[in-house]
Amino acid sequence: MPSLLSLFLIFLLVSLAHCSELTQKVDAVMNQFVDRAEISGAVTMAIHQGEIIHISAVGMANPDSKEPMSKNALFRIVSLTKNYSAVLVKILEEQGKLSVHDKVSKHLPESPRRYSIP
Repeated sequence: MPSLLSLFLIFLLVSLAHCSELTQKVDAVMNQFVDRAEISGAVTMAIHQGEIIHISAVGMANPDSKEPMSKNALFRIVSLTKNYSAVLVKILEEQGKLSVHDKVSKHLPESPRRYSIP
């Protein structure tokens, strides 16, 4: 099983991707995870300046039925994204780009008013 850190790094690499060479490397790494049976399948996406510049699916969505992974597969990840968000916020805080004490509305002005109340 790939570590949470390795999956996070892949997520970060894909989210920062600017060229096809990097996305090809990400696809190769994801295929290695599948080939080593560390994961059954995955979908990766790279977005640059609000535009999807790459999306791919590898492996199986359902290994029992041999159903291939699709680019629009649904994943039941429940609260796992909280961990990623917390790490990303701490990284941004270390870079001086935000503080954990900032109101959400400081960075997302379109957020509901209740997020700007102390």
